[in-house]
This record gives sequence, structure tokens and C-alpha cells, in this order.
Amino acid sequence: MKYESGSKSSKGIIQYLLERRVLKHILFWLVILIFFTVWNSSVWGLKKSLILNFIYLCTDIPVVYIIIYFLWPKYFMKNRLLIFFFGMIILYTVSIFYARTMKYHLLPMLDISEERMPFVRDAAYSIMVVTMMAALALVFKLFEENYRYGFREEETLKLKAEAELRLLRFQINPHFLFNSLISIQGLMYHNTKLADKMLTELSEFLRYTLRYNKQIYVPLKNEIDIIEKYFDIEKIRFGDKLRFTFRIDPETLDIKVLCFILQPLVENAIKHGMKSNPEGVTVFIQTEVVSGWLTLTIMNTGKLESENIKMGTGIKNVRERLENAYRGNHKFGINQVNDWVHAIIKIKV
Repeated sequence: MKYESGSKSSKGIIQYLLERRVLKHILFWLVILIFFTVWNSSVWGLKKSLILNFIYLCTDIPVVYIIIYFLWPKYFMKNRLLIFFFGMIILYTVSIFYARTMKYHLLPMLDISEERMPFVRDAAYSIMVVTMMAALALVFKLFEENYRYGFREEETLKLKAEAELRLLRFQINPHFLFNSLISIQGLMYHNTKLADKMLTELSEFLRYTLRYNKQIYVPLKNEIDIIEKYFDIEKIRFGDKLRFTFRIDPETLDIKVLCFILQPLVENAIKHGMKSNPEGVTVFIQTEVVSGWLTLTIMNTGKLESENIKMGTGIKNVRERLENAYRGNHKFGINQVNDWVHAIIKIKV
């Protein structure tokens, strides 16, 4: 977890610099100035080296920008190499004569004398320095472009995943609402007071869920609250035939999970538990963290039907939402253990 935090921090610094164009360029040239100042300080002395390199950068900077922002993309990248190299020759020539003019004519006026070197040696040095700075600037430019592209791609994938999660979330609400209205309809013919009470509880439940309508992830304690309200609704329908128990680890309550991820499993547990045993069903919900995995277990008495695992809308929805949200960092399975059906979600934390 410390590595992830450091990674996010470094990404934040890079993003900060990329969004501040002027600051980014100032820092780049400041590093170049410091490098050449230190490099030449053994020959010229620190103060003289700083002054000389600052003066030389006055022409090197525009030359480098012309190379990486004009010659490189407009000619080299389009295979117009003859024009590219011709432009480079012109820029090298300007850099050479500027450096020699500064070195042997202007600097002596500032009481900074410099030993006169052969033209070829000065030219080679100027070409080497300009080429090195242009190459370094180009590397950073390409890195920036690749980073921006990767960042945009990451954001696109994130938005796509969120859109898919929201779409799957919207599939749950009509499914649950349909089943609840069917239950109310069944009560209306033999117990209108109970049907009215269930309708009131359903309204409260829907009002409660609307609080988290736009949220993809919520603390687990919110999910438990939603399940408790759902049990209140189903308890009206089934009475003493429905029994439920919670065993919640307090340390899990603040861990964020997908909103409405447990309700389809609880609904499935009640529905198929009653189907396999009309006399009643017991539902047991447990949360815990085991070896770095948040483990959510929904157990119900009854028999497991394989067709319901593969074809049920609620189960299919849960699988797809988990895959979208926790790709590679979750486990989900339903199995029979003695007289209990276990639905288990594990999420890496």
C-alpha cells in the first residue's frame, strides 16, 4: 500500500508540472544551466562558468525549440529529411558564430577573457552541446506526449468503466422494484393492512437508496443499512418463515464497496431458499477481512440450483459489476456446503 501511495504522489507531481507549461520549461533550462555550469567550473571557475553558460543559452534555447517544435515534427517525422538537415545546418551555423562572437568579442568587454581556440574545435563543441540539449529536450517532449496519451487513455477507460457500472446499477433497481411490487400485489388480496405497511416500507427503502443514487462506491456500513431495510420489507411478506442473522466485523464497516452489491445476493438467497424449503429460510450475513481480502458471505438454508447461478439476472449482474470494478482483484462464487448455500465475495484491500 505504501508503494501505491508513492506512485499516486509521483503521478500527481508529474501531472502538476505538465499542467504548468511555463514552470516546466523554466525547470528544464535551469537544470541544463546548472549542469553545464558545474561541468565547466573546473576550467573556468564557478562564477565565470555560470555567466558564460547563461550567455550561451540565450541562443541555444531558441535553436533547440526550433528543432523540436518545428524541424522535427514538420520535416523529420514526415520523411522530408533533406529540408530537415538543411535547417539543422543553418541552426548549427548560427549557434557556432554566436558562440564565437560572444566568446572572443563581447566577453572581453566584460573583463572575461577566453583563450582563442581553433574554429573547428569551437564548432564541434557548439554542435555537440546543441545536439545534446535538443536530444534531451526531445526525449522529455516525447515522454510528455506519451504520458498525456496514457493519462487520457486511462481516464477514458475509467469513464467507460463507471458508465458500465452505472448501467448495471440501473438494471438492479427495476428488477428489485418489480419483485417487490409482485409481493405487494400478492398481499393485497388477503391482507390489505400488511400490503399497505409493505408499500410504506418499500417507499422508505427507495428513499434511502436515492441518497446513494449517484455513488458507485459506498462504505460497507451503508450497504448493511440497506440490507436491513430490505429484510424489513421481506419480513412483512414472509413473517416467521424468514430469519436472518448478521455477524459484522466492525473493522470492515468503513471499507468502500460497490453500492447495492449485496442486495441481489440476499434477494436470491431468500427467493431460492424459500423455493427449496417452503417452511422457511434462514439467511446469515458475515463480513470480515482475511489475509488482506474483504470477505462478504451470504448464506442461506436450502439447496443450490445450478440454473439459477448461470441464468439469474441478479447473479449475472453481480458478476459483471465485480468484474468491471475489481478486475483481477476479486473472487466470487456460489456453492453448497451441507445444508447451506454460500455466496462469497472477496475483494482485495
